[in-house]
Amino acid sequence: KRSTEFLRIQQIPERDWSKEAPELARELTSLLKTPCGEQVMFDTQAMGLHDIYTFGGVVCVIRVGGGKSLISFLAPYVVQAFRPLLVVPGNLVEKTEKHLKRDRYHWQIPSFIRVESYEKLGHPDHGGLLYDYQPDLVIFDEITRCKNTAAVVTTRFQYYFDDAEKGFGIPPVPGAKEPVEIKGGKPKRGGLSGTLFNRSMLESWHLLKWLLPRASVPMPLTYSELQEWSMALDADVGEMHRVKPGVLLELCGDSEEEKQLMKLDPRKAARQGFRRRLVSTPGVVSLSAPFLGSQLVVNAIERLPPAKVIEMIKKVRKFKTPDGQELQDAHVAAMRVKELGRGLYYRPNPPPPEEYVAAKKKWAKTCRKVIARNQKRIDSEGQLIRAMLDEGMYSQHLETLKEWLYWKNEFTEKNETVWVSDFALKYCKQWMKDHPRGIVWVGHKGFGKRLAKYTGVSYYGMNSRDKNDRYIEDHPHNTPMIASIKSNLEGKNLQFGWSDNLIMYPIRSGEWYEQLIGRTHRLGQPQEVVTVDVFMTCLEDYQTFWAAASDQEFAQDMESSRKLLYADVLVPKVSELPVREGALWRPGDIKLHAN
Repeated sequence: KRSTEFLRIQQIPERDWSKEAPELARELTSLLKTPCGEQVMFDTQAMGLHDIYTFGGVVCVIRVGGGKSLISFLAPYVVQAFRPLLVVPGNLVEKTEKHLKRDRYHWQIPSFIRVESYEKLGHPDHGGLLYDYQPDLVIFDEITRCKNTAAVVTTRFQYYFDDAEKGFGIPPVPGAKEPVEIKGGKPKRGGLSGTLFNRSMLESWHLLKWLLPRASVPMPLTYSELQEWSMALDADVGEMHRVKPGVLLELCGDSEEEKQLMKLDPRKAARQGFRRRLVSTPGVVSLSAPFLGSQLVVNAIERLPPAKVIEMIKKVRKFKTPDGQELQDAHVAAMRVKELGRGLYYRPNPPPPEEYVAAKKKWAKTCRKVIARNQKRIDSEGQLIRAMLDEGMYSQHLETLKEWLYWKNEFTEKNETVWVSDFALKYCKQWMKDHPRGIVWVGHKGFGKRLAKYTGVSYYGMNSRDKNDRYIEDHPHNTPMIASIKSNLEGKNLQFGWSDNLIMYPIRSGEWYEQLIGRTHRLGQPQEVVTVDVFMTCLEDYQTFWAAASDQEFAQDMESSRKLLYADVLVPKVSELPVREGALWRPGDIKLHAN
């Protein structure tokens, strides 16, 4: 329906900033560079600085390597901020401070920019930091770290922005009673990220409201109407809840191509219509063109585990760990299968008490039974627990759950890594010999440390440092290394020394794939081809890969191009895999995730 909100969004002015950006970039380069500066400003950087000055807020959706950092460094100078706050992921604080010093040679970057991490701002000891500092400019690098509205750091910024708009607020610190005066009012704001959406519109709704004037937010301001849009456009919506795009098709353009798409795939057309509305909104700077400097090739590297590993996987298919403990649900079982496909699994050490084991076993059986038979779309242990405790459902099993929760609170499992085969380690070792410009990406700390010991190659884990405290970007170029996916996913410029990637643990998030591939496939990569090899041993590995690719398709429709979708992907889809028998390819009682 053409609601008041829809008409407001439809009437937001549109712009094509690409026409004016080149001249603006030349002018700002001249104004903002130092006398000895040798760099020039990108068009996206110039528009980002223009918008935060003009509108007091900006959303920069720029692909990795597109120059987001310089926007955050120069924004305080452009808006004449006296208390600027730059918020970055914890593992990027050191890198950010180094790059601030480096770039001051080229640009007029203030020396008083305060750099803090999302982790620190969400810590119990720093609940009053925003109220004490009272920033007049907040720049969020990787703003999707605030996607989760239940996260402490997100709620603290929400409270602070609300209070700053009113002029007073109670700081979230123990014993605080008197309201603190916020003299500067609501600070200017900028949000930088390579992507806003992964699977749903709901993920970044509050972020757009933070960053743009209310009248310019290209999404409904009422949550009820936003849900309607979400049920029409989102990727993961059940058919019972899916609604037709309807009036959202009016956001599409008039080209023959778009008219044809509206007939063939109305939902895809509506998503692209929303993308058109989003990227043409004043205050939004989106670089949708892909980086085409190097060809990108994604391969499946399939390896057969030894017979003893396959026997263990057979037990997991029957919801038993290799040690005989019960597994709660299909999601947990699938995780255990993928771990064994790398030659390891985890077991508790010390062994838990008998009462703990009995309570866990009883609850695990109950959990699987309810999930298998329920009609409420409950498909995981967490969903079932919430349904029972918050909504009073399945009360006949409440005592079983309470007994398990009691023992879970009494005993904390400490897991140890158990190695059952080194077949995956051997493959990694040979791969690194064959790929001197290679990075082995690992999802488990235990695997990374074991591989480093096995090969003598540095492993960069927590804080992006190896055991000798060397930072990942200081690793010798053209020599292989091992990197933790989680610790090195964002903000690392690895294109100069590396062009080949081996992903040893399947990544479910399309957003994570975009970030990881962007460490090497970005501006400045000297090689003509960047390769991404994905290690596969079982059906779940292929399912996980294509689930991430599905995320990317949604994000590309809604926002901008995605690497997995314009790469040469040589990974067969699940439906294209040859029919094979055995525990690796027949899930037994484990339900498959849809592609």
